[in-house]
Amino acid sequence: MMWPFYLMALVAIVSTIRVVTNANPVHALLSLIVSLIAVAGMFMLVGAPFAGALELIVPAGSIMVLFGFVVIIVNL
Repeated sequence: MMWPFYLMALVAIVSTIRVVTNANPVHALLSLIVSLIAVAGMFMLVGAPFAGALELIVPAGSIMVLFGFVVIIVNL
């Protein structure tokens, strides 16, 4: 049961590094969404479904939509 947790941790680390090092803001935004989804999956695996659901709803749901609109409006 530990290998899915480590897989999601690896996905979260790699996608977070891609957020910081990526020059294209749209690709950085997509990598940030992948990172937040991986962290929510890690919460689900350790037995905290409420924290995982909050991780999906609050940051990945609302804040990422706001960042997406900013990227679209500013024409990055």
